[in-house]
Amino acid sequence: MTAAPLPPAEVARLETLRSYDMLDDVQERSLDALCRLAAKLLDVPIVLVSLIDRDRQVFSVNLGLDVRETPRDQAFCAHAILQDDVMVVEDAAADGRFADNPLVIGDPRIRFYAGAPLRAPDGHALGTFCAIDRQPRQFSEAQRLALADLSRTVMTVIEMRRSLQQMRALAVTDGLTGLANRSGFLAETEKAIAIARRHGEAFGLLMFDCDHFKAVNDRHGHAEGDALLHFLGQSLAQAVRTEDVAARLGGDEFAVLLHGCGEAETRFAGARLFATLRDGLATRPWPVSISLGGVGFTTAPADAAAALASVDRAMYDAKETGRDRAVFHAGAA
Repeated sequence: MTAAPLPPAEVARLETLRSYDMLDDVQERSLDALCRLAAKLLDVPIVLVSLIDRDRQVFSVNLGLDVRETPRDQAFCAHAILQDDVMVVEDAAADGRFADNPLVIGDPRIRFYAGAPLRAPDGHALGTFCAIDRQPRQFSEAQRLALADLSRTVMTVIEMRRSLQQMRALAVTDGLTGLANRSGFLAETEKAIAIARRHGEAFGLLMFDCDHFKAVNDRHGHAEGDALLHFLGQSLAQAVRTEDVAARLGGDEFAVLLHGCGEAETRFAGARLFATLRDGLATRPWPVSISLGGVGFTTAPADAAAALASVDRAMYDAKETGRDRAVFHAGAA
């Protein structure tokens, strides 16, 4: 068996591939119809949308196979992404590259393979759209052209999928800080509440705003106010865990959803975040401080609005008792 060499710009290719967020996703149902069409047109039992990752081949769609992935060094598609056109292997058992390949001598016993590269707009091949048979066969020029045309259609669908994902991300992202916006944060909180109801998993909420923020805008202008908000957003993003959700709810109000955190964990995380923000602001010229509230929910609140109302009350108490402090309440349904 001959493993395919790496493409010349493999690091960049992998970055492009991962930007589509398809490697560990569920099967891509939007491509099922194209796979069925290819199977009928080409009269083959197996049609795959194969993505070539660093050390594995992942099937985003696998019509006719029961496996989700294979090692990259066994992948016919790892050879096909090196081609400009459709790669055809009419009898794998007679091809020195593949004759002793485990996918040939064992299941699924590939004998015929035809794969068209799936090329992104930047020229990198994500993988292939490929047709497979368990019998050797010839492949006509008309069939080759059909597979190439279908592969371009597959790539168009993949591009549309990524564009839709990007649009959805923009709809729930705050433009100034890059954090989630209020709409996105409420949606994530509703998910946390559903998990709490179903599995009893606790979660926490933190909320803070900037004491005397209006004075920064009034005295130094909105550009300076935006710089302060951007600083707070960056500091918050760096301080939270990857599994948590940080958001700018609007104005100078920020929030964090803490997955798996009860009252004690929420209090600890909130105190640590408050200290981080206070220390960061001490190195900056803005005459502001932070008032932070936190609530750990060990039972599910009624909804996201009720959860935010609870943590808002904790933040209000921080302001009412002198500002520049963190206050924590017990969770309430």
